[in-house]
Amino acid sequence: MRKLLTYLSVMVLVLSSSGISYGSSLFVGPSPRPTGMGSAYVAIAEGVSAVYWNPAGLAKLEGSGIELSSVFISAKSQSNTSLVNSAAPDNADGDFPYLLNVGAALGIDLEPSQYQRKDLKVTATLPFFGVYKKVNDITFAGAVYANGGGGGKWADTAIGALGDISRASIDASFGFMIGNISAAKEINQKLMLGVGLNVIYMMDKATIKKDFVSVSGIIPSYSASIDQSGTGYGIEGVIGGIYKAIPNKLDVGVILRSGSTIKLKGTAKYKQNGLSPFFDITNPVTYAFADANNETDYDQEYMYPLTYTIGFAYKPINPLILAFSIIQENYTVLRDDYDYEDETYFPDVKSDKKWNNSTLIGIGGEYQVNEKLTLRTGVLLDPNQCPTDKLTFLNPNQYKLTLPTLGFSYKVESYTFEGYYMPYLSEGPSKGTRTYEFPGGAFNIAAGYKF
Repeated sequence: MRKLLTYLSVMVLVLSSSGISYGSSLFVGPSPRPTGMGSAYVAIAEGVSAVYWNPAGLAKLEGSGIELSSVFISAKSQSNTSLVNSAAPDNADGDFPYLLNVGAALGIDLEPSQYQRKDLKVTATLPFFGVYKKVNDITFAGAVYANGGGGGKWADTAIGALGDISRASIDASFGFMIGNISAAKEINQKLMLGVGLNVIYMMDKATIKKDFVSVSGIIPSYSASIDQSGTGYGIEGVIGGIYKAIPNKLDVGVILRSGSTIKLKGTAKYKQNGLSPFFDITNPVTYAFADANNETDYDQEYMYPLTYTIGFAYKPINPLILAFSIIQENYTVLRDDYDYEDETYFPDVKSDKKWNNSTLIGIGGEYQVNEKLTLRTGVLLDPNQCPTDKLTFLNPNQYKLTLPTLGFSYKVESYTFEGYYMPYLSEGPSKGTRTYEFPGGAFNIAAGYKF
């Protein structure tokens, strides 16, 4: 039984990797037009959403205006098998991320060896609000937006061979909110440059619970939970440019985001009760079953990755634009770095996540039907950057995604209304008899007004 305290250490690794993001890439760009064109937008970057896609594009704007939009995401990370209810779990290899299967630890077959529910529901709402104003020959803009993250929930009830009941649940969320200020200027007839500053707010939290209801009476009912939540800030610089290689025909765009080190502060709680009356907690072998109510503060460092993009926009005929982008995201810097004040139940963690760098390919097009209506389509190829040696449907980042989009824009006087729909076509990994997939999709609606 002494190993049970070691299992608590495993739980910290579970929590440190439990952030639930929307899918394969951590980031979701704002505004329907760019994503409706397969995110191939760095060489176009029109509108106030250019603060994200390429601040140089702000130089194209005249007067002043606002834009409000939101992305809505709903998907499921699912498998053909559910989570294993193990006494020594490895949550990254198909197990429920909780140590206390007491019956299994004692060698008694009381709890079911596996749960029934085989999917994690993933949802996210990612808003964007931006404003801009041109003063002389410089365009200034500001925006507040969420560009990645979401929430994942899983819960199940399983009944053992003797009628004992095991209830388990996971509720995790992870996300970034960005506050941005940007400025752009047309340097000459061919070149536009823009710069921006992002203040990044990050939130990362997870709650894992388990309740065992004893019907057989062999061991008592017990409950346990871990709740960990942290927030922090970072600063990121942005620089972008658009070059008109062939005026009115071919534009080239580039953007570099510096990345950031985000320092989070949080609280971790571990609770366990119900087993103390049954076990001799003074015995060094069984003291791990003692009731517990532990709380500790912690510091965490998160390496928000550097990203850069290069792309082209080509106009073969006046109402048609074709675009292509290569997006590079540096995920090799990602680590699990947790420093706990009280290490009784939460030992420090310092490890490399072993993610790969990610190269995304965006291809898209836009056709202006008339002065009011514009239609768009595109596709974004988003590879899997996570290690695949250990797999679980609790990790929505393990999928290779193909993301086709259909979008539109409709103008009425000074108002513009836009939207897109993007289904998730996933290529899931597999291990042995276990297979995984990530069905779902996203849509975006937006409204803008030019003064």
